[in-house]
Amino acid sequence: MRRTTRKLDLILFATLVLAARGEPARAARDTDVAGFLHGEAGVGFAGTAERSRMFEYAVQVGKLRQGEAGPRFQLRFGFVPGAELFGEIPIVSSGYRSYADVAAVTPCSYGAGDDVLQSGPNCNVGSSIHLDPDGNRYVANPQVASTPSFSWSGTDDIIVGVRFAPFHETDLGSFETLRQPAHPSFPPLATWRMEVGAIVNTGSNFYQGGPGAGATGLLLGTSFSKNLGISDPYISIRTLRYGDFETSYTDATGQTNTYLLTPPDETTALFGVELLPFVDPGSGAKFVVDFAFGGHYWSRSTVISGTLLPSVITESYLYGSEEVAPTSGSVVSEESRLGYEFRLRLQYQIFRYLRIDALGDLRYVLPHRLESPYRILQGHTVQARYSVSLTSTF
Repeated sequence: MRRTTRKLDLILFATLVLAARGEPARAARDTDVAGFLHGEAGVGFAGTAERSRMFEYAVQVGKLRQGEAGPRFQLRFGFVPGAELFGEIPIVSSGYRSYADVAAVTPCSYGAGDDVLQSGPNCNVGSSIHLDPDGNRYVANPQVASTPSFSWSGTDDIIVGVRFAPFHETDLGSFETLRQPAHPSFPPLATWRMEVGAIVNTGSNFYQGGPGAGATGLLLGTSFSKNLGISDPYISIRTLRYGDFETSYTDATGQTNTYLLTPPDETTALFGVELLPFVDPGSGAKFVVDFAFGGHYWSRSTVISGTLLPSVITESYLYGSEEVAPTSGSVVSEESRLGYEFRLRLQYQIFRYLRIDALGDLRYVLPHRLESPYRILQGHTVQARYSVSLTSTF
């Protein structure tokens, strides 16, 4: 029995070694690392579009649209075996945020005959709906006379960092030779990649008409994949963490003030599988299809009131014994958000040194408060992202 077990172990080991000598194993794109003294340089075009509605309880009180588009540049280089330097420079040529059908926010009053949300819970600092005496139901207030629109452009946050693989199914080269050794060691059973990077703000932020987050930050990520013939299932986690930043902003009245704000941290977790339906070892041509599903989380952040909700109270109101004054231009919190994400990526390696990538990403974001003092939720939010890039490998 022991001899049979030993023979099976030897056969398994020999099979893995022979596989390593043949067609090199590959790893999913999310766990890929550039080979030693090899790299990639790419240029592409990417964009986002978001459509959502604003609700107070079940009554719609406005619509929100925003998006941006522009070119981006990427560079990767394997500076040591198993590790690469990478850089990403996104540029936004046009970005926008606009509103439609926005109801006016009015104070919560408690005088007889003019109660606003008399039966509504926690009526605190303002409301966009009122009780219709004829229909005995809540309806939106009259629309505001004008709604703001915002636009931005410029260089987005630049990311530079290092990716490294503690173990990798692909031969990434060595200092002795760029070819696979004649007697390969036992190949890893999976691929593990880690990444760390710096988020370099270019001095731009939304309040200054730019696309950046406004603050420097840190990128951390890890991913795992396993090659199973023509498929590579993988898990990928990536988080962006930001610090505070100071900015000035001029409100609708023409008053300019300086504010200390905190952008939201972002975390993405994806579970996917990469399929290789076609490959030509001779020319290096191949076609890859990548499906992934997961979630995206934005942490609680601070914003300047009136830039997310276009109609806010601009005076103080007495609520019980406590006076509150959420004026336009105050710093308020935007609640944390959670979204479901589905991603489809297509990759066509034309030949060994040229590749085309196309990516489509769809998110559905759960309702959340745009500005915490107000009960108005952003709901029915759908975000779409897309990108097309041309990459040269060397």
